[in-house]
Amino acid sequence: YRKTLYAQPMSGNALYAYDLTQDAPETLNGRFLGKLLPNAEKTDCRGMCVGPTGTVWCAVTEQVKGKHQLHLVSYRPGDTAPRDHGRIHIANPDFTEFTGQDGKRLPYHAGFEKLEDGRFVTQYVNMGVCEAQDGSVYLLAIHPYTLLKVPADSLLAAWPPELPSAKNGVATVADKSFLTVPEAVQESRTQDGAAPFVVAQSPPTVTLAYHQQLGESAIRRRLWSSWGDICVASDGRVYMGIGDHGNDRDGDARCFVYCWDPQQQRLDQVVDMNKVSPPRDGHPSWSKIHAKIDEGPDGAIYFSCTLNDGNRAGNDDYRFDSTLPGGQLYRYAPATSLTSVFADLPSRRCTATSLMDRQRGIWWCNLEAGDGNALWGFNMRAGKPLHETPDGTIGFNRNFALLRDGSILFNGENSLATYDAATKQVSVLQASLGDSPGMRCSTGETQRGHVYGITHKTHQLFSFSAATTEVTALGPNWLNGSYTAVCELSPDERFVYYLPGSHGGAFRDGTPVVQYEIATGQRKVLAFLAETLERECGYVPGGTYGMKISADGGTLYVNFNGHAADSIRPQSMRPNGFGLCAFAAIRIAEAERTSSSN
Repeated sequence: YRKTLYAQPMSGNALYAYDLTQDAPETLNGRFLGKLLPNAEKTDCRGMCVGPTGTVWCAVTEQVKGKHQLHLVSYRPGDTAPRDHGRIHIANPDFTEFTGQDGKRLPYHAGFEKLEDGRFVTQYVNMGVCEAQDGSVYLLAIHPYTLLKVPADSLLAAWPPELPSAKNGVATVADKSFLTVPEAVQESRTQDGAAPFVVAQSPPTVTLAYHQQLGESAIRRRLWSSWGDICVASDGRVYMGIGDHGNDRDGDARCFVYCWDPQQQRLDQVVDMNKVSPPRDGHPSWSKIHAKIDEGPDGAIYFSCTLNDGNRAGNDDYRFDSTLPGGQLYRYAPATSLTSVFADLPSRRCTATSLMDRQRGIWWCNLEAGDGNALWGFNMRAGKPLHETPDGTIGFNRNFALLRDGSILFNGENSLATYDAATKQVSVLQASLGDSPGMRCSTGETQRGHVYGITHKTHQLFSFSAATTEVTALGPNWLNGSYTAVCELSPDERFVYYLPGSHGGAFRDGTPVVQYEIATGQRKVLAFLAETLERECGYVPGGTYGMKISADGGTLYVNFNGHAADSIRPQSMRPNGFGLCAFAAIRIAEAERTSSSN
């Protein structure tokens, strides 16, 4: 931090950077960052600063026909070149008198002029620039000495930021540094009870892309984040959602669905929920997709949106009505790019937890905002509800698993429970997860009849036998246990994949990608993503609630929460693992998924 020297020759029209960590050379080796004004023939720059956000600002004038046209230029580490914000003009030209009572120009007041298009501008060189804590930029004009303010709102950077070395918005990183164990992890692995792990021999290749088209003033939205599991469709495309955690109660929130095309290497926005359900002042709008996105039997993509807290849906100040009665199941048709309401959930209820039984055409979810949590099933072929348990049937409501016979394994109040697909009855099992309130994430049932998962709060790996209903504890998922919201079974059922540290804190352990081998119990770290992605892309991956694997078992798809690196992070964004969402395709080296344990 603060280890770079920037320089701008007064008439050089160029910005240079010098690494101050060089080993005491007699001459610092610098690098050319680009021209300040690419098309200017003659320039003059007498003001430059590095602001509190790490942004370099230059007040530069372009000399045209003897006059100096003032431009404001910025550069952030990771930018491909300096950015010209355009010519500065004065919004309040009557800020002072320029002529006396005799109609003549006052002394030393010749530094401003009115253009033919009506804009009021400076015409002499500029003498200084600085960035304030609130992000506004101030410049010092002369004749007369005048402090100019460019408000932060008018300087809002495009959000998300630009990925360095990206092609069509997609960056690819393949680096052995993915296999470097962070110092904090080296220390933690020696603690009593810490689960042992090995590190892969070959690093993965990581493809990274930011979610684009976030709307006006995206950088000022409350908290860009992703909370639900993602979907790999049968054609290989990947669907995921993000939201802004905005003012959902009063209709000022944003929520989007994106599609990753692995063939085209493109991440595109395919659904804007404010176009599907137009916002109305004083009425709710959706701010999150917390429930799972799934492909239905018809090949369409199904999802349900929610509020910042779905349990508030029943509150009187959330004015649901016949236009939007509560949570809904939406259908996106890839062939037509149209999104429609497929079904209404019970009135004034929402869901953060769902799964699709594609074989039987049943969509299952947990109903929030009632007198407790209820399991609700919708028959997609018949177009009507299949089953709804009484409120309070479900205990911890963030996960349930689909068994091979169509039954649902879920968290009861004090133990696991099942909904039997054949009898349509709920049975409370003797199976307990100890001090944990229940499963936080789980796989489906394997061919051998087991469900694998990770517990909530205690963060223990476990297996559940569908035949005997017995639970087997498998030890901490990572070191002494780390909150994990999603896990994924490999297609060959040899491995369970997961990324510990879901709620923003994964980067403190280097954002590990873990492969658990079922046969041996070995935990293998395929990559520590954080340090390398921060260095190469300016992105700190904070954790995930959405992860899936490709049909060939070779690529993990992850929808990340994260934040920007310090060098480009806005002051308003805390480095807490949220605020900047990204999608990653992690291609696992073949030797790490086909050979015996190493």
